[in-house]
Amino acid sequence: MKKFFNRSSSMFFAAILSSFLVIDSPAQTVGQSRDWEKEWEMTIRAAKKEGQLVFHSGNSVEPYFHEFQKKFPEIKVTRMLTQGGSAAHERLMAEQRAGVFVTDIVHLGAGSGSLLASAGALDPLEPYMILPEVLDQSKWFEGRYYFADKDGKYLLKYASNPGVDVSYNTKLVNPDSIKSYWDILDAKWKGKIVAYDPRARGSRLFSYFYYNPELGPRYLKRLFGEMDLTASRDRRQMTDWLAAGKFAIALRTAPDAANLDDAKAQGLPVNWFSPGHFKEAVGISGGPAHIAVVNRTPHPNAAKLFINWFLSREGQLMAQNIAAKQGEGIDSLRMDISKDMVPPAFRRGHKTKFFDMDAPEHASDDPVLKLINEVWRR
Repeated sequence: MKKFFNRSSSMFFAAILSSFLVIDSPAQTVGQSRDWEKEWEMTIRAAKKEGQLVFHSGNSVEPYFHEFQKKFPEIKVTRMLTQGGSAAHERLMAEQRAGVFVTDIVHLGAGSGSLLASAGALDPLEPYMILPEVLDQSKWFEGRYYFADKDGKYLLKYASNPGVDVSYNTKLVNPDSIKSYWDILDAKWKGKIVAYDPRARGSRLFSYFYYNPELGPRYLKRLFGEMDLTASRDRRQMTDWLAAGKFAIALRTAPDAANLDDAKAQGLPVNWFSPGHFKEAVGISGGPAHIAVVNRTPHPNAAKLFINWFLSREGQLMAQNIAAKQGEGIDSLRMDISKDMVPPAFRRGHKTKFFDMDAPEHASDDPVLKLINEVWRR
């Protein structure tokens, strides 16, 4: 830590934080340093006095909260029993309409989280941020925070991964012949493409095509109107068809659902187009990696403590490590931490154009499905 205050106050604060985390703070005045230190000390004491933190999240991120409780055993962490972002949204809105405020933190996707923000169910997040390393936006991807709500202050995306959504049969496709998504529209691939059924709403690949100005509605019209696509709602089936050579290209066979990597490891002729393979901008999305504080949180200090710990270098390294062990992988938007533990397929990489799929203007799939239904003759 840089020395912005006298020796006695520095030693006192260091003792307080020695069991917490190491902070690499930007330059500040002495007054500013003492202000955040004092607030931080008070927050820790008050959070321990509250003694509880209640959250909504999916099972995959529950270990993050377990790690928080290990760090602060005085604070009991409780997960509300809902499955999925839609269920969390419905329950939280029902509670708020009834004047019941139980939950402190929500950890969910951009769609459900944005609905909560629009309904006034979330608090602005920045007032909960205390630590200089969390407030310093230069430490984050592209030097800024990524908020998924339309007001840009409630639902923070802390990680994003590139879309790995197109795979191919290595005996039928020379990847060097397909450098752009437009190349997939070559007449030679007509009838040789299987796509995850967009009506099942299990993929945002087609929304990426629709909203990306390099592709847009014209691309979707040609893809669904000219290429004689076959649809499937079974990603494993898509992988099997691809490996058998029934189709040359598969659109949306994500590795977490289709086991395509397993098929490749078994020697089957399948592979991915890497995220940066196409000349168009790489679509990136946080999936469930969005976090917010619920309006009228019953444990505001515990919520503040969690937000700062989780968004710190320590917290984000922890999240990356746990996700990697789960075989899912997340690439934190913090840029001052190692990415070595992030599986290559989940890394954003460098010197690549990116297209944010979680931006509010890209949130709705409705116009995408409307267009597809108009042009797709099944």
